[in-house]
Amino acid sequence: MPAVVPGPVTGYGGTPPTDAAALALAKKWIIAATPPPGVHALGAAPVGAPKQPATLVACDWLVRATKWWSTPSSNVDAAKVWLTAHPVTGLVANGTMTGPGQLSAMTERYLQKQDDSLGFEFAPTDGGKVTIRVDVTVVPADAGCASGGSAANTSP
Repeated sequence: MPAVVPGPVTGYGGTPPTDAAALALAKKWIIAATPPPGVHALGAAPVGAPKQPATLVACDWLVRATKWWSTPSSNVDAAKVWLTAHPVTGLVANGTMTGPGQLSAMTERYLQKQDDSLGFEFAPTDGGKVTIRVDVTVVPADAGCASGGSAANTSP
């Protein structure tokens, strides 16, 4: 079950907003994110996996859900093509990023609320494998955001 966790911006208050719709949406998206062919679900974060999502939203509270996948490095390009062609229902592919080394990430966005997203971060590990960190981020209603993000709840 997703949990409400503090976001990267502090000072807006100590009590997280109660937003059952945001919790339900995060749970729906994390369940709907299914591994592409050749990608296997992991029960927990492997050693050396990314410690935080590839992208962060500047709000005082976020609903976040995370799960982990693994694939041989030879399957990464095929997995990215599949994920781009099969976004979670209600989301659209939003772009890719590259980082140092062979780090990369892909994002899907919710058109009704641009700060709500599903992200896939690819991080090479030992043994020719790539860990994929899958993160759902939903901004709950009444969250304070420093960016242009809207905390108004327009979740279905």
